Amino acid sequence: MNANRFLFLALAIAACLGSYVGAADNPASTNTVAVVFGKSISAADLGSTGMTMLDVIWREVNDRYAKKNNLVATDQECEAYEKWQVEAGEHDREKRRRELNSLEEQLKSENIAKEKRAQFEKDRKTLLWVEAQEEWAKEVSIPQEVKRRASGQWVTFHKVYKAIYEEYGGKVAITAFGLYPIEARRKLIEEYMRAGDIRFLDDGFEVEFWQNYEKGGRLIATKDQIDFTPYWLKPIPNDPD
Repeated sequence: MNANRFLFLALAIAACLGSYVGAADNPASTNTVAVVFGKSISAADLGSTGMTMLDVIWREVNDRYAKKNNLVATDQECEAYEKWQVEAGEHDREKRRRELNSLEEQLKSENIAKEKRAQFEKDRKTLLWVEAQEEWAKEVSIPQEVKRRASGQWVTFHKVYKAIYEEYGGKVAITAFGLYPIEARRKLIEEYMRAGDIRFLDDGFEVEFWQNYEKGGRLIATKDQIDFTPYWLKPIPNDPD
């Protein structure tokens, strides 16, 4: 399994287990910087959870859009994703075993330049670290209902991304987690803002929010690269030897 997707799933599970930002419903609360669907959000709330304002806003927007348009992941869709996780995980473990064996064979040679040996050692250390993390993950007991909520959230995210791109169009970024409909997502958030469902009470915070939204050297997809077919419904690609 791709390390970035493994990390995202771990974060999603943590989010399912953790408390949610914005428990208060009083817009007059001190230090409130925004009100998101009736929930007061303060800078302290964000700092204590590690979530960004975009995380908070998109969680709410995503959930509402998914329910309104019947896009919430079904058990069958979650099972397909979880099956892919298992198969992709085994595929990646086998790939790492081959890479580790290759590195260890090359490190036995005495005719390796110092810089190349250092790189081989670094690569070997990384592979062993990933292996250790997977072993640790096996020992962590996570209830199936929590795993299902996490995979459901992930599958729903993808379904919403596909739907809002089809509705709003615009630029799509290529990220480690797949395609990201950057303009469509912004248009949907702005729609809720115009309706008064999302309100910033701190002008400076709102400016910072949109500046951060636009940040990052995003790689924009060309038209022929835009395919929102879930990667877990595609064959796992074979790696070149």
